[in-house]
Amino acid sequence: MIDIETIKNIIKEFAEKYNFIQQLDIESVENSVFNRGNYLKMNNKKFICIDTYTDKLEIAFGKISIEVDSFDEEEWYSIEKNNYFLINILDFTNKDKLMESIEKECEKLQSL
Repeated sequence: MIDIETIKNIIKEFAEKYNFIQQLDIESVENSVFNRGNYLKMNNKKFICIDTYTDKLEIAFGKISIEVDSFDEEEWYSIEKNNYFLINILDFTNKDKLMESIEKECEKLQSL
């Protein structure tokens, strides 16, 4: 199995190279002082993140959609990550094969 720090570096480099939003960016917007513009900048942008479960470790790809709910004349914004592809990291023993798979899945994402 590839160690988690290597995976995080792969994801970071990939996201920066191909202009994907990362989980860190999403959390930054959600946890900062509300700014409508920051939410709207993310709408329909591609994201990539690592999801950790007890029995698996996945890379999720997809597009973000910003949901706006109105309640008592106030708007509430939320970030919805629409997962289109998942890669189980535990299926890979070297980073080159993992990168190949990430690039292949992202090519599919481009066509959506």
